[in-house]
Amino acid sequence: MVEVLTSSVRARRKFGPEIRIRIFYEQGLRIVAGVSFFYLGFSTFGIFYAHFFSVATAALLALRLVTKFYSLKLLITIPFSSRVAREMASFAFLMAPANLIKRLNSELPVILLNLLLTGGIGASAVALYGVGRRIASVLQVFRQSFEYVVAPFASYQNAKKGAEGRARLVEIYAFSTRMIMAMIIPFAVMLLAVRKDFLIVFTSEFDAAASVLLVLALGRVLEAFSGPAAAMIEMLGHRTLPLINGLLGIAAMATLVVFLAPTMGAAGAAIGATVGLNVTAYASLLETIFIYDLMPYRKSLIRPFITTVIATLLSVSLIHFARELGEGARLAIAPVAAFIALSVLIRWGLEPEDADALGRIGRWLRPKNK
Repeated sequence: MVEVLTSSVRARRKFGPEIRIRIFYEQGLRIVAGVSFFYLGFSTFGIFYAHFFSVATAALLALRLVTKFYSLKLLITIPFSSRVAREMASFAFLMAPANLIKRLNSELPVILLNLLLTGGIGASAVALYGVGRRIASVLQVFRQSFEYVVAPFASYQNAKKGAEGRARLVEIYAFSTRMIMAMIIPFAVMLLAVRKDFLIVFTSEFDAAASVLLVLALGRVLEAFSGPAAAMIEMLGHRTLPLINGLLGIAAMATLVVFLAPTMGAAGAAIGATVGLNVTAYASLLETIFIYDLMPYRKSLIRPFITTVIATLLSVSLIHFARELGEGARLAIAPVAAFIALSVLIRWGLEPEDADALGRIGRWLRPKNK
């Protein structure tokens, strides 16, 4: 219900409300509810209750949002179209396995770890991998946010079938790619800079997850450098390519996990998962370039990329100087340093029109007259 309702709003090219529901309300409420249920005396089942509560709340908010753009009365009274139903079914038939494979990219390493490593060793490896995966997944926000926006635009521009539509499609692809690449760097570097401090906050036993977090975070950065290529392939109308790309990725991931996990444990599973994700991502990127002749990398990428790298290196020095202040100080400084790097990127690394496309924060940090 949440997927369908928020996608219908996205189809109207209204992205902010959907992102708030899917990322801030659904994910944020899950964390708050999980902690609340724990302190109310629930342990394992508190996680399930928190999940149900957050998804149910997100569904109600999504339903309320949909009523602003669609008539629910028409949903009941509109005539049935067999042509539309056939088109949707044929598309869903091939997209469902591709989406299932996306889920397997997250869950299959855990399953394989349980199968390959028995007893306490397996349980420990699964726990370490799970902690690293959850923390590294924060970096997905940048790529997913732009994919949410790019998908309906790409579908609309591709449907126009003209030179103007194609030029606009290339521009959207290039813009989102350089934004994802530039914005993920400072946050990824800050996360890696304080990863051991962050893990020790939970318990010293999770310090061993630092290597897992390192591999998975670097994998997310590498995946981000492919831009929204996977979303572009899904929207350009070739219905078998997403499935093929997903199968290639899952095969590479499973093969590496089977070979590496018995000796490397959770780190081996992280390597396998990272390679699998990037096989899928870069297969999509190569297809957009060589099949659809869409090149996301332009000269306009150089300035924001160099700016964000320099700003990030300068910001990391703040964390280095705070080394003697303890874990708490470094953890507090890390998000501030990342925001400083992001501010430098927007103000001096982006063109005014790029900054303006980021909304209020872009217009605030990079006025058009600067």
